[in-house]
Amino acid sequence: CRAYNNWATEFSQDSSGRVQFVAQVTMLDVNESVEEIARIGNRPEVTAINIPDPGSARQWSDEEFGPLWERLQENNLAACFHGGGSQSQVFSKMKGGSLAAVSHAMSFPLDAMVSMGTMIFGSVLQNNPNLRCAFFEANAGWLPFWLARLDDHAIGRQGRFMYGHNLPLKPSEYFARQCFVACDADEGTLSFVADYMQGENLIFNTDYPHADALFPGAVEMFLERDLSDQSRKKILWDNSIALYG
Repeated sequence: CRAYNNWATEFSQDSSGRVQFVAQVTMLDVNESVEEIARIGNRPEVTAINIPDPGSARQWSDEEFGPLWERLQENNLAACFHGGGSQSQVFSKMKGGSLAAVSHAMSFPLDAMVSMGTMIFGSVLQNNPNLRCAFFEANAGWLPFWLARLDDHAIGRQGRFMYGHNLPLKPSEYFARQCFVACDADEGTLSFVADYMQGENLIFNTDYPHADALFPGAVEMFLERDLSDQSRKKILWDNSIALYG
């Protein structure tokens, strides 16, 4: 590993037997991350870059992260956001005991929503129109609410909070063009969100090899859900191809 424990790998094999992985880069030094992407970004095995939490005092729309988005776009690599940091940063008093489940349930969707909103309202997606983003391990049931809420704050009655800032597209249009969210086979709102999204922009997640992963049996469980064949095909295959290229 390079400086700052710069990258880790999660391996899988495609049908040809080629090993593929998602590389993780440090958020401690953006320049180091850019160098690492340049080093490994042209390898055919690399499908995406995992983006961990930046820390509570920094925003993804900050100028320091600009070279990171540009480098990912140049290398045709997706930025995959993995939240959970708010468990320690915001909900630290709830991490243990009877409230641990509450902090875990809240933190992952919250972190995904914050990252997505920042990438859109901070004009990162506007300035990097070919950058693809994904938001992982947070379920997907919150997505319809969040897209509607963001649209309302951009062009609806809550638009007063834009304070003169303008987005050429609606937030939901940036999402449709550039973003993906991982869904789980057992989440209670899966059928609803898949119907709302017409199967678009959702990809499949098992969370293997974590202790709470739906594995083995995740695919079977997914196929038993009340989804159209078109949505199943998009979520299990088409959308991942669009995300990872």
